[in-house]
Amino acid sequence: GAMGDLPSAFEEKAIEKVDDLLESYMGIRDTELAATMVELGKDKRNPDELAEALDERLGDFAFPDEFVFDVWGAIGDAKVGRY
Repeated sequence: GAMGDLPSAFEEKAIEKVDDLLESYMGIRDTELAATMVELGKDKRNPDELAEALDERLGDFAFPDEFVFDVWGAIGDAKVGRY
């Protein structure tokens, strides 16, 4: 959405889950980073596309593959309302 839009319930839930994943994999909590990742991931068709997008925008973090898969899963779950 446009800047200043409030995140939808789906995005809020996804951001929360991604934030938890950041903590367990990377030892950081960062809702802004999580929000960016959800933004990048929500229109992707598969984990590879997500991995590419994350690499492009957030390559400095060098996220592990398992983490990217879990993020993909979290976004997918939130999308269909499975919490």
